Amino acid sequence: MIYACLKTIRQWHNALTPVNYILLGAMLGGLIFLLIASMYEPVITGLVVTSTYLIIIAAIAKIVYFFWIGTPAGPTINTATSFTRSMVRLLDVGHTAGTFLTDEFGYQVARARLIALRWLVFLFAFAVPALVLWV
Repeated sequence: MIYACLKTIRQWHNALTPVNYILLGAMLGGLIFLLIASMYEPVITGLVVTSTYLIIIAAIAKIVYFFWIGTPAGPTINTATSFTRSMVRLLDVGHTAGTFLTDEFGYQVARARLIALRWLVFLFAFAVPALVLWV
């Protein structure tokens, strides 16, 4: 539950993160089990159908997660300190150059790149395994 304690990163600190991990793990486990089982005996239709349902459920959970988090917005001083009633401002940044924290948590992804990455996730995590499963 390392993600639950990182409240400043809202994409990780929500209820769908552990759900996605569990569903993706179940999906991959089902696919690997089907692969191993198919090496020793003919493909069992029930396993194929179950694996297909796992792919569909994991894909739906990922879609809900992507809509839930929306466009990623970087953490602000207010979200990091949990002071949301008024604007918090830094009086002294303490550094004359960028630090690990400013580089790591201040990074913003371009919207077009983000959408392309999300499509690639669905292509390689869900569409390709489903295609291989049914071919």
